[in-house]
Amino acid sequence: MKEVHVHLANIVRKERRMRDLKQENIAEQLKLSQSGYNKIERGLHKLDIETWSKILNHFGLKLSDELNKIGL
Repeated sequence: MKEVHVHLANIVRKERRMRDLKQENIAEQLKLSQSGYNKIERGLHKLDIETWSKILNHFGLKLSDELNKIGL
């Protein structure tokens, strides 16, 4: 099984692409650098629960729901 942060990163990337949004716009709205946000989407950063919640909430998603979907 992939690490949790990789699953969450894939969910965030999918949601952004479905909405036809650019990484730089999301990064700006979340007060992150574009390169940092890019690394998050690629699963290269292991974030804390609060940060994942903030990012998922931006897309109207709940961290607890997404963790349940992957069996956690």
